[in-house]
Amino acid sequence: MLDYGALAAGVAIRKSFTITGDADHESDTVWYVDTAEISRKCPGLSLNPERGALSMGAANQIVATMRSERAQTIDTFFQIMVRGGKPIKMKVKTHVVVPDAKVLNDEFDFGSTYLGATSVRPLKICNASEVDAIFTLDLKKHFEFGFRLPEELEFEDDEAPSQEKRHSLAGLKHKAHDTETKDVADDPNEVSEGRLTKFRVPANSEVAIDMTFSPVALMNHAFELPLSMQGLPANAMRPLRRAVCAESSRPRLLLSMSALDFGTNIVVNENMGSFAYHMTLTVTNCDESPCVMDAVLRGPMAKAGIFVMAPVTASLVVGHACSMQIDFIPRKPEDYKCQLAISIDGQTDAPYFELDVSGLGVYPSIQFDRREILMAPAPPGHTQKVSFFVINQGFDNLNLRYAMAAGCNHLPLKVTFPLGTMLNVVKQRILVEVTVTCEENMSFTGTIEFYDNQDQVYSIEVSATQDASLLSIFSWLSLHKGYYDIQAKPGKALSLTVNSELMDHDFDANGVMSIIPPGSPIQGSPNHSKPALQPNAVFLCACASITEKKSVDFLLHYCNMAVLKQAISKFPADIHEQRGKMIFDVVEQSTGKIIPGQIKKIAASRKEEAQQTLNYYREVCNSLKLYGALISLVRPEYMLPFHLFEKLYLDGKLAEAASYSTETLEFLENHFQLVHEASWLIILYQVLKYDKYVKSDANIYETETSVQI
Repeated sequence: MLDYGALAAGVAIRKSFTITGDADHESDTVWYVDTAEISRKCPGLSLNPERGALSMGAANQIVATMRSERAQTIDTFFQIMVRGGKPIKMKVKTHVVVPDAKVLNDEFDFGSTYLGATSVRPLKICNASEVDAIFTLDLKKHFEFGFRLPEELEFEDDEAPSQEKRHSLAGLKHKAHDTETKDVADDPNEVSEGRLTKFRVPANSEVAIDMTFSPVALMNHAFELPLSMQGLPANAMRPLRRAVCAESSRPRLLLSMSALDFGTNIVVNENMGSFAYHMTLTVTNCDESPCVMDAVLRGPMAKAGIFVMAPVTASLVVGHACSMQIDFIPRKPEDYKCQLAISIDGQTDAPYFELDVSGLGVYPSIQFDRREILMAPAPPGHTQKVSFFVINQGFDNLNLRYAMAAGCNHLPLKVTFPLGTMLNVVKQRILVEVTVTCEENMSFTGTIEFYDNQDQVYSIEVSATQDASLLSIFSWLSLHKGYYDIQAKPGKALSLTVNSELMDHDFDANGVMSIIPPGSPIQGSPNHSKPALQPNAVFLCACASITEKKSVDFLLHYCNMAVLKQAISKFPADIHEQRGKMIFDVVEQSTGKIIPGQIKKIAASRKEEAQQTLNYYREVCNSLKLYGALISLVRPEYMLPFHLFEKLYLDGKLAEAASYSTETLEFLENHFQLVHEASWLIILYQVLKYDKYVKSDANIYETETSVQI
């Protein structure tokens, strides 16, 4: 039975159940659900998948999502139709309610606020119902207004339509770029846009959330509070409607900035003497009469010497300005805040302005221009070379050291530094080259560890595959067409001979592949500017070859006819829906063993589901490697659809996401889908190789699907 209990209108709740094929049935069983019946009996209920095939004793997991936009009570059942068998009845029970919530404020009157100042008014909401109320505050058209949402009231709708990958990547890219450089000015032509915020008010509770007004231009505002509640029809929003009014006024003092944000800065050690980060604030008297201005820092961080500025008193005649320097000296990797109080004519008890002063301290570190090093599949004996950059994040002088991680010294990896190993304030990046040469079939992932002056370890993984099987290296053959000869002799393996020097390949952000002469110089810059080096370019070229539509269509057509029991008609959507079950069933049938870690019950939230799926894919990859699949280039996280990858790896609160360089984030933004599709196809080719050749006849595999170098 699917019992969802009490449920707020507009909120999605997911449950899962399993149907199992009859162990005594001699043939596969096909099942499906009547979507029209579900829509009629259980409005708001959806099943994924809606149809499938079951082998003897096999199981299919179905995710049932309930999301109703209106109040209703459901206590009924629907049927799962089984071809050649009895229908399965599934009972559904839920009580969908529209939360009884209202705004307690009569209005939001911010009054008159000076340019550069901030006014705050609390938004009070009461929820008297038994379920959480979910609200949306859309301030996109009112960028001068803000919303300070406590973390415990944040809400993320798992079933809401995705805003594509640029949503989460944009904020991370901004942070990464801000860490690397602070010299880029804002685009003056950029149109400002306010925030859209979703939040929840817990059942039977009352909350107060600060709404802010920070004017940047002289104008008056009067509008209706753009607040809506999930499940409440548009014509029933009256309990939420409140007038918002505010006006901006010309201040007696004009500030050069409305807040002092030092951003991210490296921690200042005791041996760095009087070093500090500086910001300058200019205050101009724009009144019609002279005044006396007083400025002082307030707060614990000011008293502790983290933010430093001597108290300032200045007599300003009309039109004259005063500049003051504020120093930031972070001692620990923490977030620091204080306030700068500016008073006029001795009224220090009631400051004319109170500016927020903030800054984040971090320890020096190094970054890489990519998450990992991925080399394109190649035949044994072929030397592969990949270049990447190590990026300095705050070291004055660092002689970079490296070592192979424990258990990786036997791998055929060679690491060199063509431009030396010194990082400093001028030389912000150094080039590193990794060379791999395997004389036999091999697929591996090794780890290179880099060390700073304090022996802090920064690791990057290197993955490579060299195999004689045509099913593994056909992308290499496609990229280097015309540079080799293949000879076929009866009863012997194909023979491959390289007849001229191989070209290198590059891959740009737009997915355009280009051929470049071998040994072409890498146009890297010793300062902050980004070098002309596309991370994992040759691997991306191989992915483009693997995912070429004609090749994919042929592979799927063959596999659907000769390998898979459940066909793949839409790639990769069908694989996402079944979590690769149609492929992994072939492995289990071929080996006679069940792949461990299978998901028996889908988690309630998307993030938990993402972790569940990732753990399962890790077990799958480990099992395939045990059976001889050469899939070290397949990283389990890249097997996830982007919306699940995003939940685990692009959350700005995670340390890993915060450490990504700009190039890493751009790589994910531009090429994730390509790598994702190629990863699944690599697995499918390896399953095909094992199932049709290695398992059935090793001699046929050696003579018909492999090459000798």
